[in-house]
Amino acid sequence: MAIDPPFIAHVWHQVCTFSGQNDWEDGMATEERLVLAIPRARPVVSARRVNRSMLGRLKLFEQADIESIEGLMADCAVRELGAGQVLVAAGERAHAMYLVLTGRLRVKASTGDDMVIETGGHFGELALLEQKPVAGTVVADTLTQVIALDDARIWALVRASHAFASNLL
Repeated sequence: MAIDPPFIAHVWHQVCTFSGQNDWEDGMATEERLVLAIPRARPVVSARRVNRSMLGRLKLFEQADIESIEGLMADCAVRELGAGQVLVAAGERAHAMYLVLTGRLRVKASTGDDMVIETGGHFGELALLEQKPVAGTVVADTLTQVIALDDARIWALVRASHAFASNLL
């Protein structure tokens, strides 16, 4: 597995600044920080592109006119994660909102409560739009396919579809 230099620098910083206390300066528990230090593969981006039938299975697009949003979604890549693979870690800056095409993800919150997101679900919109760190570590329970939407695409979808905007709320 190849690990990119910025990730190695991040891990090294975390190791060097470890205080030995139960919590870090930003209030995150030690266990959450250690998740950030675990090398993880990047999700595989498949050659598959989003199509009309995929969009129709997502709760976020219920009652939406798929034709009006299909063009906005056409260049989105489908990412595939293996079971146990970390998609995002608690404390990371949110870069995308994720739509679950197939599979199941588990959000491991700092409170110890897990939340499951299954096929058709979505997550990450609040952290992305409010520009806050991700609240929990998200791990694939099973082989999972997701689509990542950045904030510009989310706002374009809101402008194009009232149903999408309502479902996002």
